[in-house]
Amino acid sequence: QILGLDGSLSEDLGTTFKNIMEALTDPAKRGNLSSDDPAYSFIDKINAARDNISRLRAQVGARQNRMKAASSRNEVEIQNMTKILAKTADVDIAEISIQVNVALAAYNSSLMVGAQILQPSLISFLD
Repeated sequence: QILGLDGSLSEDLGTTFKNIMEALTDPAKRGNLSSDDPAYSFIDKINAARDNISRLRAQVGARQNRMKAASSRNEVEIQNMTKILAKTADVDIAEISIQVNVALAAYNSSLMVGAQILQPSLISFLD
């Protein structure tokens, strides 16, 4: 394998480039490469390395896009939570206490009215 899974280059790639450069710069071989020449196998190795690099770059790009999307969602959530925390911290305890007592009084009075309505109707129903 020319390019390792961790993205590091192996010695084979350096040797491959060296051999290709020698094959390309050798005046005796220039323009006279045959299909059985070792340079052709080096070119195949370079193509394999290029394909592997392209695949890894695509994977990194996809992960980077997911991270950017997650980061932006987190920023929105942080802003929302900060607003909720600010509203909770800024609550006037006295005002909320009054509102709760008013709601409790309304609830108790509605229970009393319901009880008063049910008493006569049960008695008249039993008669």
